[in-house]
Amino acid sequence: MFLIMLRRDLQIFLTALLLSFACANPAFAHAHLVSSAPAANDMAMPAPTELRLQFSEGIELKFAKVTLAGSNKKAVATGVVKLDPHDDKLLIVPLAAPLEDGKYTVDWEVVSTDGHKTKGEYSFESMN
Repeated sequence: MFLIMLRRDLQIFLTALLLSFACANPAFAHAHLVSSAPAANDMAMPAPTELRLQFSEGIELKFAKVTLAGSNKKAVATGVVKLDPHDDKLLIVPLAAPLEDGKYTVDWEVVSTDGHKTKGEYSFESMN
């Protein structure tokens, strides 16, 4: 009798544990950079006219921040960051002027539609 009760209690515990992980999983979701154009560590030829950052989930545009800096750490002028009209996971950053040859670093900071904030950076090289 004792073993039957112990087995039943163990089944209840394991079921509750599995349910808690299943319910908690969305709470750990964050928007991560999935891909970019130019891609990280890529040689962009010809020089890009915009940056395209694809994330793993929808982005709140009003909280999105993307900066571009050259190898001298000097900021490069960009246009207004916007979302692709057909994909709320894709940020588009137009460049104000053609890029000169050199290495560039992209810093990004976003808040996903579920409210989680993430940030990161990557580099690429531009060549005309």
